[in-house]
Amino acid sequence: MRKVCHMASGHSVYDDRIMYRELVSLANNGWDATLVGVGSQDTVCKGVKIKAVSKAKNRALRMTWQTLKVLIKSWQVDADIYHFHEPELIFAGMVLKLFKRAHVINDVHEDYTLMLFKPYIPKQLRKTVSWFLNKVENFTTKRFDAVVTPTQPITERFSKIARRTLTLYNFPTDDFMRSADRFKAGIEECIYDVVHVGALREDRLEFLLDVAAEVQKKLGNQTWGFVGMPAPLEPIAKRLAEKRGLDGITLVPKIPYPELPKILCRSKIGVNFHPLGETHTEVAIPVKIFEYLACGLPVVSTPLPLVCKLLGNVPMVKLVDDKVKDFSEAVVELLSNVDSATKMRDMAWKYSRENYSWAHEEKKLLELYEDILRDSK
Repeated sequence: MRKVCHMASGHSVYDDRIMYRELVSLANNGWDATLVGVGSQDTVCKGVKIKAVSKAKNRALRMTWQTLKVLIKSWQVDADIYHFHEPELIFAGMVLKLFKRAHVINDVHEDYTLMLFKPYIPKQLRKTVSWFLNKVENFTTKRFDAVVTPTQPITERFSKIARRTLTLYNFPTDDFMRSADRFKAGIEECIYDVVHVGALREDRLEFLLDVAAEVQKKLGNQTWGFVGMPAPLEPIAKRLAEKRGLDGITLVPKIPYPELPKILCRSKIGVNFHPLGETHTEVAIPVKIFEYLACGLPVVSTPLPLVCKLLGNVPMVKLVDDKVKDFSEAVVELLSNVDSATKMRDMAWKYSRENYSWAHEEKKLLELYEDILRDSK
């Protein structure tokens, strides 16, 4: 049986893209699939073997000792293809390429050269780190077998120097869709009027709470669910909500990807907010929008460039300016008309399954792997 080993030193071993999209797809299609990553113990998830390494105590150890441990365990797997998911694993990928003569894929989850927006990097070092990482990526990309990315602009950045490039959109999986079908609910069964999924910066949280306050003025108290709220932000969120007189705010810690439909299907609309004009969002597509649609939720979002390109003509997605007034008016409009909301719910359900399913992306991933192996014969 052909072996594949994915490597992750920063992402969770249960990361949506790494585990539930890519690795489960490979395991379901005849690959002996292993993930070497940070965890408490070796285990198996949906046919994927997890080889755990202990979590580093700080970022410096993660970039050094933890990376080395990931490399050692990955070497022992003796895979046909290695597929890594963090920029600090570039060194590990090169070791496997040069000394094991392995096939190696770099999965670039975001444009890491935009380090000017990474808060954990001192401001005086950000330009230098961005420049250095750009040089390293360009040098190593020519030597790896493929570069995989989640958006087309990032793919285009590597297309002139990489042997192969592939865009794999993070569309919902068939398992996610089936779970959404199982938990499908009507408007009257919803526990949240508005839901937001994913981590937030404090400024984005404040914006959404300002929107909630405006909506409350027009419609009375509404229930808002913030799913995946980072623990350090919880006390800040509670304080900001209390300051605005908001009673219907529920903070939900990050939950496993397979459990997400249970919450989304019992929500009325989904929201996505990113301020316009930030460089790193120019090449990003928030996955949450596709998850909302898969669970039958109409969406209110700011018009990020790639969101406009993929979803600009979708009637269930309202793209509005990054102003509290515009955003709140769109939310009020969707919440005020039950008949229209029910119709949009059905449309979102159907449209997502026809246009935004991981099944198509899975075929592209499998074809890439076959192409790499075919060229080595």
